[in-house]
Order: sequence, then C-alpha cells, then structure tokens
Amino acid sequence: MTINAHNFVADKLVDIVEDKHRRMQLMVNSFTIFGIVFLILMFINSLLFGKDLFLTIVLALFSIAASINVYVMNKNREAGRIGLTVINYSLALLLLYSGGYQGTGMLWSYLLAAVGIFINSFRVGLLLNTLFLIITSTILLVGYDYGLSRVEYSDVISFRVILTLIALSGMCHILIFFQSRADEQILSMHEGGIASLAYLDSLTMLSNRITFRSVLYHAIQMDSTHKTALIYIDLDNFKSINDSHGHDFGDLVLAEYAKRLAKVVREQLGDDIVGEYDIGRLGGDEFAIFVRDASNSEQVEILAEKIMAITAQNTISVLEHETHSLGSSIGVAYVDTSQHDLIDSLSMADKVMYKAKKAGKGTIRYTDLAELEKDYEEVAAV
Repeated sequence: MTINAHNFVADKLVDIVEDKHRRMQLMVNSFTIFGIVFLILMFINSLLFGKDLFLTIVLALFSIAASINVYVMNKNREAGRIGLTVINYSLALLLLYSGGYQGTGMLWSYLLAAVGIFINSFRVGLLLNTLFLIITSTILLVGYDYGLSRVEYSDVISFRVILTLIALSGMCHILIFFQSRADEQILSMHEGGIASLAYLDSLTMLSNRITFRSVLYHAIQMDSTHKTALIYIDLDNFKSINDSHGHDFGDLVLAEYAKRLAKVVREQLGDDIVGEYDIGRLGGDEFAIFVRDASNSEQVEILAEKIMAITAQNTISVLEHETHSLGSSIGVAYVDTSQHDLIDSLSMADKVMYKAKKAGKGTIRYTDLAELEKDYEEVAAV
C-alpha cells in the first residue's frame, strides 16, 4: 500500500533542521564543559608550578568567565554562544601574546577560530572571526615592536599563519553560509505553506484524501487509544446545485461547508483531540472526520447531530436566498484499533453512510464494525 510512503515530508525536513540545531547545542555544551575543565587544570598547573603571576591571574579570570557563560547560555543561547566565542578568541590571543609552551601557542588559533565560526550564525561568526583575524595579524606582524607580544615571530611564520588562518576561516564560512541558507529555505517554505500544498485540499483547506489516509496509518503506529470513530459525510443533492448554479457556485458551497464543519468539530472535540489533518475532504462532496478518542460515545453522537445541523438548519450563507435541497447523510463507525485496521475501516464507514442514505437521506447511522461485519456475513450467507 502506497500509504507507507507518505510521511509528511515537509514536517520531517523541519524535524531534521531542528534536530541538527539540538545536536549543535549539545556540541556547544560539551565544548564549554571541556573548556572549563581545561582552563581550571591550566590554572592549577600555573598556580603550583608556574612562575608567571600574570598568566596565573589571567587563567583564573578565564575560568570564572567560562563558568559565568554557562549561566548566560541557559538564559540566552545566542548570547551564550557569542560569549563562548569571545572567551575562545581571547584565549587564542593570549597564547599568541605569551607564545605558549615552547612557542606552540599559535597552533591553538586554528582550532579556536574554527569553533568560533561553527557555533555561531553566519553573520555573527563572520563578524567575530574578522575581528579575531585583524587582531591576530597585528600581533604576529608588529606585536613585538609595540609591546603586544612577548614573542618575536619571524615574517615567514607570521605570513604563513595569517594566510592559513584566512584560508581555513574562508572555507568554514562558505560551509556555514550554504548550510544556513538551506535550513532557512526549509523553514521558510514550511512556514510559507508548503505543507498546505502537499497535504491539503486546495478548495476546502481540509486534508486531502491521501493525507487523511496517512493520518489513519500513522495513528495505527502510535496506538495511543483503542476506541476511535470515523465519521463519513456525503452531501445529499449537491449535484443539483452544480446543475442549477454552476460549478463555481458549487465550489463556494463546498468551501463554506468545510469551514463550518471544521468549526463545529473543533468546538465539540477541542484542539487536544482533533489533529491538524483529522478533518478531510475525500473527494467531490464527501468528507470524513477521524475521532481519535471515542470512549465517550455520547460526545460523538452530539458531534454528528451538530454536523447534520449545518445543512438541516440552512446555515450556509451562500445558499441563504437560493432554492435548494442540500442535506447530509452521515455514517459513524466506531473502530477498536486493537481489532481493526483504520484504513480498511474507512471503507466500512462509507458503507455505514450509504445505509443512512438508503434510509431516506438526511439521517445518521451508527455502528460498531464487528456488528457491521456480522451483517455483511449474514447477507453473503443468504
């Protein structure tokens, strides 16, 4: 059955983007913890064995700043990431200033520069990294002459470090730019209505037939409740409206009926029970409603009566001054999902609706699927 292939692709893409953001935040949190531990260990080592009081004080300050930034990140994720980047870049500049262990401090610049780019949005990362590259270049090229560095770096080493840092940063920025553009496009398409194009009937803005069947399929997988109900609706004498007033007018009737139907269902059941795609237009003048929790049968019956009243009380405004005989035939099938497949049960609910139509139209018929199957077995036996 092709229903398995329909997995709400747009929603899945958004989930992928959001999951990627969650993994990014987990990476940031892990790096923060690692950084704090690393700084504290460096501070302890400098305190016990170091001879540079200035370096010991600076490491203590970095440790405190990194710890405070954890609190900031919990309050404001974006501000926390910027704070972490500033700490990283400041640490890299300190290592350039001091030279680090045996003059290897500059090697940390590559790692810290890349981290600063990847944990921020493209624009923020570009701005902070550009500032970092400018200060780094200044320290390497003229820092020793002006007291900005304790180490005199040769011109060859300085230019090599600067050029490789610029190349690394450029590649990282390009990668982040295209990734962020892809994420933004997915989110904007979803917000802009790609889900509507894929899942909804364009006339009534209810779920289309494929989506409604997919809802039933996914509900089976979730198996959250056993007693559900399917309400199948057919508009009686709708063809005469099309014949008398034209199909454009008939579309207006269907669109307004759909709005009133959705309003009645949500008012009666509430948004907690009615999912986004649980009300559907199956085609032509046929509609269906999936009641996820039908343990209160009285509530389902009241809903069916209110749906019947939409046409019985002539509440559709475009028909207010027209002569017509529009009505509804409704079939309600209670489905125990532990015993019956919801998708197969939809055709059974259709049969219940036709029993209502044969009874004289404008009526409602209720049945339990086990009871309906028994009736058909008896007919087949005869």
